[in-house]
Amino acid sequence: MSPEHVEDFFNKHYHLDTLLGGQKALARFVNDGFLKEAPVYICGDRSRHKFYIINDGNKLEDTNCEKILELTSPGLPRVQEVYETALFNELPEKVTEDELQDNYQQLMSMDDNRTDFKSELSRILSSEIDSKQFSFKQMLKQMKNRSERLGLITKEIITKYKEEPVKREDVLGYSRGKLMVYRDRFRKDGTVKGPSSIIERIQKDEHAKKEYMAYLQE
Repeated sequence: MSPEHVEDFFNKHYHLDTLLGGQKALARFVNDGFLKEAPVYICGDRSRHKFYIINDGNKLEDTNCEKILELTSPGLPRVQEVYETALFNELPEKVTEDELQDNYQQLMSMDDNRTDFKSELSRILSSEIDSKQFSFKQMLKQMKNRSERLGLITKEIITKYKEEPVKREDVLGYSRGKLMVYRDRFRKDGTVKGPSSIIERIQKDEHAKKEYMAYLQE
């Protein structure tokens, strides 16, 4: 939950329907966007709404969700932006201005009252530490598999455990990892796409075209 990632995720995915869900929808938004994929934040006691951050296998209590809300704060200006945009534009059918105001005020009161946020978070969070998720070897294995799949390092380097991973040769100035999405699309339906600079180049340079097509077909 780096500030940049939190801000970017809110800007892309926080919309009016989330705002209209108040604190509970914010709890689900934070869980789905940041907590679900890597379970390092758990609810240790659902009835008393006790939350813990997992650090090297140890549980550190996050009293009153202070830490998780602090990490969420870079995205909150987006909440205000959505509110003001909705306030000065035509609301969707069946959505009243009172509804909009009430849910926004509920979010703005979280400095004193975050009962609904904690209640929803305690309901949807895992209550146990998945030891497999926090195994160093397991995590490293996943990273190696992904790097190999994307062509960022070769299988030989992984299996022989060299000191430095070898980066494969770029394609027309782009790393293979950045071009994977275009190769996947080509494999799916034969569409030749890529960054605009590559497309412009292969239209004029036959050698560049051969190099790029060889990458798509490899």
